[in-house]
Amino acid sequence: MKRDLIAIRYLPEDYLETLLHLTHDFRNRYTNRIELPSLERTNLGLLFSSVSRRTKSSFHQAANLIGCNVVEYSPNMDWKIRGESLKDAVKTISQELIDILVVRHHSGGAPGYASKYFNGPIINAGDGNHEHPTQAIADAATIYDYFGKIRGLTVTMIGDFSESRVARSSAWMLSKLGAEVRWVGPKNLMPIDYSKLPVTVYAHLDDALKDTDVVYCLRMKNKRIDDRSWGSLPGFIKAFQLNSKRMKLAQDGAIILHAGPVNRGLEIEDVLVDSENFLMGKQIEYGLFARSASIYWSTQKAVEDDVLLKVANSN
Repeated sequence: MKRDLIAIRYLPEDYLETLLHLTHDFRNRYTNRIELPSLERTNLGLLFSSVSRRTKSSFHQAANLIGCNVVEYSPNMDWKIRGESLKDAVKTISQELIDILVVRHHSGGAPGYASKYFNGPIINAGDGNHEHPTQAIADAATIYDYFGKIRGLTVTMIGDFSESRVARSSAWMLSKLGAEVRWVGPKNLMPIDYSKLPVTVYAHLDDALKDTDVVYCLRMKNKRIDDRSWGSLPGFIKAFQLNSKRMKLAQDGAIILHAGPVNRGLEIEDVLVDSENFLMGKQIEYGLFARSASIYWSTQKAVEDDVLLKVANSN
């Protein structure tokens, strides 16, 4: 049976721990010049229906690290221009000797739909406002690298949640690994229904920051900046911008995460972006190894997870 990586919410805790440990193992191997597992002669396709330079380049580099051959299917290629359906595009790609397919799509659920028509594993690189699994793995790995644990930590996420797949995936990942996850932001930028999400929603940022170990700022989308029907930017800055004064409410040594790109002076005070506690660079680095680990994990159809954990803990 093939192993897809579609959504964090559907994966059991032991799978998530495996992915987390593999990510750290791959980074440690690379840092110490120890050879990474090789997927030589494995063809990986990148099917992106929406532009995402950062995620696509990260997957490309991640695949290179473990020896995959990469084939890109971009928004400007024939399948999109001709109006070919996702189903037919995936069925065509299946005949081109592609072993693993990475899908990014503007519609939530598209990678899961694509998996019905592709023989190999599918990895979700972001679908609508649904999930972004490999970003969640990178976020968890960054936190684990700093604290040496995730269980028992408090993570406060701030900002624009209404369409944030990053917030959803990371909330599921961190809560399943034992963290308390708090959300705080403008009421009009919250999901319509968050009752089934593993989060506690706060109305006021100062309350949410108390005893927090990790502060995660979400990017304010350009369309929010251009369309003020949800509220005003000055009002957002006053109520929800992370600044130096507010950071003092968090635990001593608390870290700041951001999936990027950063709107300096909007969701976060400029001086904090340049502080040593701002770890977006580490998230980007771990993003590479999280994606390498995810690609490798997805190919292990007949390998038990305890064997993968032994590989991850071999050093």
